[in-house]
Amino acid sequence: MTPSELMDISEINTGGPSPNGEPDINGYLVLQLDSPQQISARKSGAPGTQEDSVSYVSLATPNGSESSINWSGYVGQHVTVTTTPEGLWFPSDTGLPLGMARLSEGTVL
Repeated sequence: MTPSELMDISEINTGGPSPNGEPDINGYLVLQLDSPQQISARKSGAPGTQEDSVSYVSLATPNGSESSINWSGYVGQHVTVTTTPEGLWFPSDTGLPLGMARLSEGTVL
């Protein structure tokens, strides 16, 4: 996805400009869930976990993947991913994808 596409699906500032003026290039990989899911994940900069309902999970940015999984072979595919609350985290910064849970470890089934 591009920053514009990410902002169109963002629950924070939907349809607005990218938060840091990122160039509108492809390179963001997100997992679109079949339906919203309640997840428990770490919160960057805070102790414990946070629960929230999510429809998308960030897998990789133009800078690379947060996890050791090479996602390029899965683009456009329907996959199942398993993880734990320690393998997911909610960011506390304004980096893209804005506010989206991010996968740092998991397994593709």
